[in-house]
Amino acid sequence: MAAAVLAQAQTAPEKTATASIKNDAWSLLGKRTVDYLIDRDEIVVTASTFTELKLEVKNGTLSMHKCTLHFSDGSTQDIEFPDNVKASTERTIDMKGSNLKLDKVIFWYDTNNKSDAKAVVELWGKK
Repeated sequence: MAAAVLAQAQTAPEKTATASIKNDAWSLLGKRTVDYLIDRDEIVVTASTFTELKLEVKNGTLSMHKCTLHFSDGSTQDIEFPDNVKASTERTIDMKGSNLKLDKVIFWYDTNNKSDAKAVVELWGKK
C-alpha cells in the first residue's frame, strides 16, 4: 500500500500557490522554519487517515534533501522532491486508497545559498 502512495506522490505535479484562502476541508497540521544549514524537523500528527497531504513552501527557496512519512503501523514512505523548491510552491500528495494512519512527517532540508530569507514549510491534510 505504501508503494502505491509513493507512485502517486511522484506523479503529482508541483504548482504555484495562487490563493492564501484555504478550503475548509484542509487543516493545517504544522509548520516549520528552515535554517540555513542542514536542518531536521518533524511534524507530529495525531494518528489520522488523510485523502491528501499538501506541502507549501513560503518566504524562501529551500533544498529538500529528504521527506519521510511515518505511519502508525511502523511503515515509512519517502517522498521525492526536486533539488530546489521555490517560495510559493505547493506539492499535493494523493493518499486515496491508503488506509494508513499518519503519525508524523520528517523533513531534512536547508536554505543555504538558496535564498536571502528562511523558508517556511507548512503541512496541510485533507480527510
